Formats: sequence, C-alpha cells, structure tokens
Amino acid sequence: MKKVKNWWMPVLFGALLMATLVGAAGARPQAASRTHMINVPPSSFVPEDDAVQYTNDGYYLRIDSGGNHCFLATVRFPTKKEVTVEKVRLYAYDENATEDVRLWLMRENPATGNEVIMSEVHSLGFSATDPRSFTDTSISGNPIKRAWQAYLLMCFDEWEDLGSPGVRIWYHTP
Repeated sequence: MKKVKNWWMPVLFGALLMATLVGAAGARPQAASRTHMINVPPSSFVPEDDAVQYTNDGYYLRIDSGGNHCFLATVRFPTKKEVTVEKVRLYAYDENATEDVRLWLMRENPATGNEVIMSEVHSLGFSATDPRSFTDTSISGNPIKRAWQAYLLMCFDEWEDLGSPGVRIWYHTP
C-alpha cells in the first residue's frame, strides 16, 4: 500500500529539478561594479593658448615663454557607459616655491555648454623629488554621462619644469 501512495514523490522531485535547471540556465550573472584606472600622459597635454612656447617631448613638459600658462588634455574613458570618478592624482615636479601646479578635472555637457569643475588638485609648492603625487578624492559633478565630454586643465608658471607630469583617474561604471 505504501508504494502506491508515494508514486508522486519522484515526479515532484523531477519537476522541481527541471524548474531549477531551466531557471539557472536562463539567469544572467550580475556584473559587479569595479574600479578602473586610466592614465593621461604628458604627451596628451596641448597649450590652451597658441602664443605659449613650450617643450613637450612626450614625457617632459615645460613652459619656455613668460607668464602663467594652461594646458588641456581630453579624457576618454574606455567605456560606452556613464562613469563615476572616484579619485584624481597628479604627478608633477614643481620647481617653483611660490607658485603651484594646478589641475582641474572638468566635464561639459555639449548640448548646453555647461561646465562643471569635478576635481581640483594643487602641487602645494616646491618639490625636491621627481615627481610627487597630489590626490583629490572629493569629487563633485558625478556621473559623467555618455554624451558629455571630460577634460583636464593644468596651469603652471613660466620656466617651471614639470619633469614627467601625468594624471591618473580612478572611476567605476554602474
């Protein structure tokens, strides 16, 4: 009598096993958000003003004419998603004790022309080592949407030799 009453147990077990296997096969793994980093080398920076005389041989950046001048570098994130910037680090050799190397990470919405300063880093005076690093983690204006443009603006004083300046940007995607 017992054999007749429990005939449905293997059928129920098979149906549950089949439902589990079909559900697992159709499920997609969730992509975890992780931090990425990009480097912006000295060779990426071009003068903001055509009148400036400068030296940039790919790893060495120096202003050769008088005054305070600025350089621009486009930031291209290697993703088609929006990004959230976590940290910006400037590597620079600052020879001038009274002036700082100043770096801003900017983003612009091309449709409206609105610009936002996302990060600001200063070299904080003379450096005896080449290069020193200066970091900003208090990022504002996140995220950078796909259609927006990001760029770096770096300004420093005449005859200031930055040695091998560079910028690293840490970001993540949703």
